[in-house]
Amino acid sequence: MKRRSAIRWAWLPGLLLLGLVLGLWSHRPAPPPPKPEWTPDEANRRAAPALAEIRRHLTPPPAPAPDVPAGPALRLRAETIRPGMDFGPPVHARPSARGYPWLVLFDGPIQPDWKAAVAAAGATIRAYLPDNALLVEAPAAALAALRDLPHAAWSGEYRPAHKIQPLLAGLARQYPELPVPVTVQTFAPEDVAALAAQLRAAGADSLSASPGKRWGLLRAVLPARAAVELAAQPEVQWIEHRETPRFLNDRARAADRLDVDPAREALGLDGTGQIVGIADTGLDTGNLGTLHPDFAGRLIQVFDTGRLTNWSDTFYHGTHVAGSVLGTGAASGGQFRGAAPGARLVFQSIMTAASTLNLPDDLNDFYQPPYDAGARVHSDSWGSAVAGEYTSDSMTSDEFVWDHPDLLIAYAAGNDGADGDRNGVVDRRSLDAPATAKNVLAVGASESGRPAGGGGLTSRTYGNAWPADFSAPPIAADLVSSSLGNGLQGLAAFSSRGPTADGRTKPDIVAPGTDIVSVRSRASSDEGWGVLAANTNYCFMGGTSMATPLAAGCAALVRQYLADVRGLNNPSAALIKAALAGGARSLTPGQYGTNSYREIPAPPRPNVAEGWGQIDVAGTVLPAAGQQVAPLEGPVSLATGASNALPFLVRSNAPLTAVLAYSDYPSALAAAANLVNDLDLELRDPSGAVHRPNGLAGPDGLNNLEGIDVAAPATGRWTLVVSGRNVPEGPQPYALYLRGAIDLPATIAHEPLATTWITDADYQVAADVVSPGDLDPATVVLHWNTSGPTGAFASIAMVPGDGDRFEGYLPAQPVGTRVYYYLSAGPAGLETTHPAGAPAAVHAFDVTPPLALAVSGLPSNLFAAEPAYGLHVLASNSVVHAKATFPVAGTNGVRMACIGWQGAGSVPASGATNVCDFTLAGPSIITWLWQEQVALAHVSAPTGALAAATWHARHAFASSLVAPESHVSNAVALTFAGWLVDGARWPTNGGPSRRQIDGIPMPAPRTATAVYLATAQDEDANGLPDWFEWRYFDGLGQNRYADPDGDGYENELEAADHTDPLDDESIPAPPIIQHDPLASPAATPAPWTVTAAISDNYEVASATLHWQRNGGLPRSAAMTNAGGATFSAQIPSPARDGDQIAYFLTAADAAGFFAQTATWTVRVSYARIAISPAALAASLPAAAQTNVNLGIRNLGSQPLDVTLEFAPIGFADDIEFGTNGWTRPDGNLDWHVSSQSAHSPSNAWYCGQETSRTYRNATHAALVTPPIQLAAEAPRLDFRHRARFEYDGDWFPDGKHYWDSGVLEISDNDGATWSALVPEGGYPGLVTSNPASPFAPDTPCFADTADWDPVGVDLSAYAGREVRIRFRFGADAYVVAEGWRLDDVVVSPRTEYADWLTCAWTNLVYPAGWSNAIALTLDTTPLPPMASGHLALLVHHNDPEQESPLVVPVALHNVTRRVRVTTEGLGQADPAGEFLLSSNDSFAVEFAADAGQFIADVRSNAVPLPLPEVVATQTFFWATLAGNVDLHAVFAPRLPEGSVPPDWLVQYDFTNRNWMAEASLDQDGDGLLTWQEYEIGSSPASAADAPLVVDFQTRQPGSNAWRIVWHAFTNRAATYSILASTNPAWGGYVVFTNVVAAPPVMTSPPLPPNHRYFGLRKN
Repeated sequence: MKRRSAIRWAWLPGLLLLGLVLGLWSHRPAPPPPKPEWTPDEANRRAAPALAEIRRHLTPPPAPAPDVPAGPALRLRAETIRPGMDFGPPVHARPSARGYPWLVLFDGPIQPDWKAAVAAAGATIRAYLPDNALLVEAPAAALAALRDLPHAAWSGEYRPAHKIQPLLAGLARQYPELPVPVTVQTFAPEDVAALAAQLRAAGADSLSASPGKRWGLLRAVLPARAAVELAAQPEVQWIEHRETPRFLNDRARAADRLDVDPAREALGLDGTGQIVGIADTGLDTGNLGTLHPDFAGRLIQVFDTGRLTNWSDTFYHGTHVAGSVLGTGAASGGQFRGAAPGARLVFQSIMTAASTLNLPDDLNDFYQPPYDAGARVHSDSWGSAVAGEYTSDSMTSDEFVWDHPDLLIAYAAGNDGADGDRNGVVDRRSLDAPATAKNVLAVGASESGRPAGGGGLTSRTYGNAWPADFSAPPIAADLVSSSLGNGLQGLAAFSSRGPTADGRTKPDIVAPGTDIVSVRSRASSDEGWGVLAANTNYCFMGGTSMATPLAAGCAALVRQYLADVRGLNNPSAALIKAALAGGARSLTPGQYGTNSYREIPAPPRPNVAEGWGQIDVAGTVLPAAGQQVAPLEGPVSLATGASNALPFLVRSNAPLTAVLAYSDYPSALAAAANLVNDLDLELRDPSGAVHRPNGLAGPDGLNNLEGIDVAAPATGRWTLVVSGRNVPEGPQPYALYLRGAIDLPATIAHEPLATTWITDADYQVAADVVSPGDLDPATVVLHWNTSGPTGAFASIAMVPGDGDRFEGYLPAQPVGTRVYYYLSAGPAGLETTHPAGAPAAVHAFDVTPPLALAVSGLPSNLFAAEPAYGLHVLASNSVVHAKATFPVAGTNGVRMACIGWQGAGSVPASGATNVCDFTLAGPSIITWLWQEQVALAHVSAPTGALAAATWHARHAFASSLVAPESHVSNAVALTFAGWLVDGARWPTNGGPSRRQIDGIPMPAPRTATAVYLATAQDEDANGLPDWFEWRYFDGLGQNRYADPDGDGYENELEAADHTDPLDDESIPAPPIIQHDPLASPAATPAPWTVTAAISDNYEVASATLHWQRNGGLPRSAAMTNAGGATFSAQIPSPARDGDQIAYFLTAADAAGFFAQTATWTVRVSYARIAISPAALAASLPAAAQTNVNLGIRNLGSQPLDVTLEFAPIGFADDIEFGTNGWTRPDGNLDWHVSSQSAHSPSNAWYCGQETSRTYRNATHAALVTPPIQLAAEAPRLDFRHRARFEYDGDWFPDGKHYWDSGVLEISDNDGATWSALVPEGGYPGLVTSNPASPFAPDTPCFADTADWDPVGVDLSAYAGREVRIRFRFGADAYVVAEGWRLDDVVVSPRTEYADWLTCAWTNLVYPAGWSNAIALTLDTTPLPPMASGHLALLVHHNDPEQESPLVVPVALHNVTRRVRVTTEGLGQADPAGEFLLSSNDSFAVEFAADAGQFIADVRSNAVPLPLPEVVATQTFFWATLAGNVDLHAVFAPRLPEGSVPPDWLVQYDFTNRNWMAEASLDQDGDGLLTWQEYEIGSSPASAADAPLVVDFQTRQPGSNAWRIVWHAFTNRAATYSILASTNPAWGGYVVFTNVVAAPPVMTSPPLPPNHRYFGLRKN
């Protein structure tokens, strides 16, 4: 890839789309028309600033991944769905031709029979989604069946918001009118044409469409807002922004880089026999006659899709790339050759005259031509900047490799590495697409090591080459191609880093990509990074564009090695990828060392900087002495739950590497994780310890390239295990690469010897013996004896033959001998035997007398027979499997077929098949019987009802298949009208052409066509359908009233009932009704479901349920077909206790024949409860009792069973003691208990991520209280919350935008339905319209709070009911904020006290018609004054009409008031203490201050009472008290007038009392009184401003001692330390004494006169 101005070429499409108004882009007024016919490149250039802004919000700093929660979850890019989440009714206004887009989440890895059940339910499977879910299309009738599948954890609509890429969703929201290029994926290829026509009619620019193999793709330029309504089309599966694709060597071959030459020298690897495809700008002059010498004889074919007939390289990029792959170095004497100079080239010139890339919408069409031309490695130095996202180009690349597993595609990772945060480390997640595809080899760039002054940019640093990207050390000062001071090799700073957006590790490997010398295009004036001074046929270039062809060349070498050296003729791309990764060399720590600027993480591999490391060809194919490599294709593809184990021996502690790679099924673009089939790798060492891949502690569920490095493995037997954890699109093939001091088992393929009659020649034993490692031929041994498995075996060394063949010879034996033998191969301790389990299990054959078998054919020896035609001598007792083979399909409807045999001797006398098994006990003959046959082809018109053929002897007579009675074509119902044979009606005599015809002469191949006509068609308007007349009478115009068979039924009736008018035994008949009557008496009220099996000789036209209640008005309801012959309907309410219901069923067929059942009677009888009153309440003084009565009556005809119990009312939770019954019904764990911030004391619910302190994009999470029984009197909800949501009001002219928010909802039916709850004062905001939001536009919602704000909600509308309250948070797919915190939730009134309510009864039985009153005793003794007791009386019962239990709220109020009078300071209260008063009592109190004191403050229940004047006494009086009262008075010393200026108090708003009272209080709680703060100059309104100020007291007469004075804090528990010193320089202060606090002003004891330095410390 070419970097910025100097490097460019590696990037592809982006992310998500939003809305197309098909016909009208939007319901909003249209902006001024955009520039006509936007090209994708122009639109992307214009949109670049907006895209950068959106991406900045979409890619916050990575946070540690949270633990995956237990339980099923469906992870989409838009949101995570869990069982219980309810999105309401379908949003799609209509289905597609195949049904609604639908999701089915299973409770475990998807099994094949689960997929079969989905298909059987009528759904079409479209994609797998993580984890364990399917995206399907399903008709409305199938949706219920999908929900009811045995292992379905959840099923619901795939909604339009799920289809839109987050990047595109952000564009549509923030920049709705901005034209952007988009890619649209349809569910099916056939959807493309209609959708393209709609887009074209709507004015889409640059529209293109491609029906693919599994889906369709469209590309266009649309206003960003168009994505929303486009996503609402049921045919649309995904929409994403399409980023414009662009294009992103002698030194590189060296041992410290790619290490190519040792492999060439030792193994002759130069790419010979390999064909590489390259897609790039062009190739040199574009003329075979003048092509650069380095490409002479290399070019096989050119596909010029860019400029049609001009494939020259005016851009210079493609020529350089091709030279790096396979340039021969002819123009440099071999010095500057490519990695695989012996390979041949298929070139795709994709650069247009406008310098854009001409790529198909579906990259399957891009890869197919070079693949068909023989290319099996494809090098691509281009891509789109998508910040690591998996795009449609990634998907179609994965699709091609899935379908063509032998094509390795190498892609440049991208040149978007940058140090954006200027911390001296290259930022993560900058990968291009299609490098983000799972099945490609993503290639990053390392530094080439070319020293400064070596040409190109070698003398420049990253800081001066690209100052905007690399301005901070150490990168800024680093040389582009080498490390300062010849330090360690590192990566190119511009090389894009991983991971992918879904967390997969990319790039896969790195190769040198700076100052690469390769072929220079002679059709271009561009010099790249500089022309090579010593040879102008070459130039310097850099970028991942340059690293990729080097990697592709190395891949060609490894492919050559696998084919030529290892004998794997067509190795998979997965095997090449595994080998390159396993053999790569890590460059850790990189050029900046192990400090905070470390470039490459420490082992284990892989990492997101270099992947598995820098390619090392020699290290891949030429291991160190004493070691070997073992590349192998997996022996068996794996399904879910299956596994394969490979044992091997480790001989020394040399490093061990094992790599698993597989080409995965293409991912759905909506998936949050793109791995579909999940295979897992593990190594088990001799101790049984398990080693996991990729440095993980457990299985890797993200990557399809896994590896394990063991630095010093223990010697002994190891086992490599590959298991299929989840393979929804299997079975999944895979490949393995092992390297180390290892021995691997051999595999033996052998066909056991059969019984023989030969006694004069040795018996050849042949076997194919292979090993994925190095096989020692001396270990291949043949063991034999004639005594049996328990005897001693002789051994014969087998001799290698051609390829994997080994041969050995057993000595000839006399007749009557049985020979036992087995084979063994492989290293000691790991031997393989054939058969397995030898010598306990062995092969055996007998030497018996010879017998003759003659094989022939009649009338001649046709085709092939086994044994072959002729005379055979076989051993007696040989088991013979004889068969004759022939081309079953024939040619042009004619074939010679084996119709059986005739036999003699041991062969059965005859048979009617082409296979015969027998044991040869004597001379025998088998003659195969051959017959010339012709085909009777069966078709239908219209097509679709029949498509089959039957074979018949030429000139025989044939019968047709049975034609279906009915057919449907183009939604029109059709009925069988007769047969045509070779276009003429059959029979030809005008007789009836029934559904099966016979007597068809077969002199030659013939075609029988079942003709269907519209069931209702009646061209001659004679009252008979045309199909009936043609089938039975060969013409129209029949008499509708005729009865040709004399069965008493006219043609009209026979046609209506589809019976035969010419067969008197085929007569019209009414439907047959079978029904099991409802039970009587019925113990529950209606509705009741009535089900019956109703069948008819043709079809049931209607079925009806009839009933009467108590002999009243007859009623009826149509019965619906529930599938097959089952029909059902309901007898609705009312049908109650005491009623009698009579019912019967009728049914009619299409002919009007009518059937009626007998009448059944159902008597209804059950108990019915009535209680009164609905709530009980009483008000009593303290220590008083009373009884209240609850009346219960049985109104029914059966006994009423009643059980009473008490339950709490209301709710309170401060979130300090666990979850306390709260639930998250949608399964999302975003809501959790957090200690980060709380209102009181330490815990609160938090919807967000604990680590990042932000919520997730596309969060939709609900938190639900446990069931709460509300009181009958004024229930309410109160809570505290802290909200930090995404909100903006300055980006747009239309005001405030509440993108993410929370709402309150309530349910009184245990969560079945929810209603909005409106807080007191209303919601502060309205949710802004946004397709990615889970809320409807303009939903009232919460907004950001100041801090922990209180919320109150009136619940009176639900008084007396049991409710749940839901706190639901929703976010779109864009900016995130802190989230929503919730604390101190209280629903009041609530149960706080016990033992105030008792009842003597708990269980009662009420006969029919009986009633009584239940006495409840209420006692205020346990209740404090003015407290209330609240409980719910639960009345459990057996009345089926009402819910059980019924809830009766009970309340008791203690109306006695408590008055408590207290004082502080020097003064008294009269009265003082605590008093109890009745509700009507008055109360007075007098406060009196001592001399020199005044009343500074009086508070009633903490509320200040008015004190306008400075007083020493004050009386307060209450005529009645509304509740409990706590009175507290503060007395303080009087202050001198003017000691605190009133103006100073006013500036702090201290004006509620008289000036002296305000000055005498500690207003800010910092321990200093207001007047103290005035004197020391601190703020009386700030607790933080509370200084300790010290001064000297004037010396007293006669004393030379010092004293200090200070304002003491009012906290009398404090102590002070006085510090004094003669000179602090002599050792510091010495604690002199401690003084107990005595506020407000304190003076120290006398201090020594010889001390000169003093201090004070408050302890």
